[in-house]
Amino acid sequence: MRCMSGANCAAQALESERFCTVHLAELHRIRAELQAESKLEVRTGRKPTCQRPGCANPRIPPNSFCAECAEAVGDELAA
Repeated sequence: MRCMSGANCAAQALESERFCTVHLAELHRIRAELQAESKLEVRTGRKPTCQRPGCANPRIPPNSFCAECAEAVGDELAA
């Protein structure tokens, strides 16, 4: 069975899994990050914030920037 990651992955899925090794590792990394950030929010009452210096907007995991900064960084890279 092929990997069901949604990306055009042609790798074979691991036995008793729906994903290949690479995509399964990515899934576990994202889940761990989301759990850590939710624990931070519960423990401190704070939501994860943008990692760009001077910005305090909330970010959506697994991204490290808020939507505005992600667009700005993308524009800087394109220039």
